Amino acid sequence: MLAFTFVKTALLRTMFDGQAKQQEPTSTNKGEGEMKDLKRKTKVVVALLGGALVLCFLAHTYLVPAKCQEPVEVAKIMLKAPEEAEVGELVRFDLTGSVAQSFKWRMVPATVDFEIFCDGERTVFSARKPGTYMFIIACAYNGTVDIVTHTVTIVGIVPPDDVSPDVAKPDANADLDKWVVYWCSKGAQSQLEADKLAGSFDSVAAQIAAMVLRTPAEIIQATATANRTALGDSLPAWEPVLQSIRGELRNQADKGLLNTPAQHQKLWKTIAKGLRAYATLK
Repeated sequence: MLAFTFVKTALLRTMFDGQAKQQEPTSTNKGEGEMKDLKRKTKVVVALLGGALVLCFLAHTYLVPAKCQEPVEVAKIMLKAPEEAEVGELVRFDLTGSVAQSFKWRMVPATVDFEIFCDGERTVFSARKPGTYMFIIACAYNGTVDIVTHTVTIVGIVPPDDVSPDVAKPDANADLDKWVVYWCSKGAQSQLEADKLAGSFDSVAAQIAAMVLRTPAEIIQATATANRTALGDSLPAWEPVLQSIRGELRNQADKGLLNTPAQHQKLWKTIAKGLRAYATLK
């Protein structure tokens, strides 16, 4: 618009300038003078039109806004989790709606009753006493990072920390089944779930006897799968007992008493015996 206004003004000036010149005295050859004047006006108009085109081009190039770029997707945590739960209740965390390629978790205060799976997209947690637990979650996506914190308040009655009066602490040299009863009682574990877990160890022992499982790696993998099937969502609550059992298995292995499939089968049957003994406590 500015360019055309400029051209319009210039043309008007040219016309009036021409009219003024027409009023001045002319030469004897009037026709020749008018022809020269017309040529001069034509050159001026052509020059002005060319300048207008240049101005239009510059205005389009520098004044028209550039096309908006597409938004870049960045890391974003989308968390589904409760803010309050009861003692012993299984708390689930879900990050499946997040924009992320990897996750990192940190729990304050730390506890063994916290398990991460599905590459960090899902976790479960169970508290044994009331309190406030904070979870720090970080994710990364294409060079970008997002961090959130989430607090879960645990309410309810504190389960007894002392050992069940029906179970005394075994002697240091007692068999493993006696220690399994003690560990279960100390954690006040569910007797129904103890019976299911006993069935898990018995089933693996049967597979060892049938030579379906031959190597320690196969036995450990089969045991982990059977335990998850038996306990389901209650698996994190049993982690302290299972951790104690794993510690004793390492001790047996260090002594050279857990090398053959037969040795594994015998020890697995002993663990199942202890779990069933606890399941039948009155």
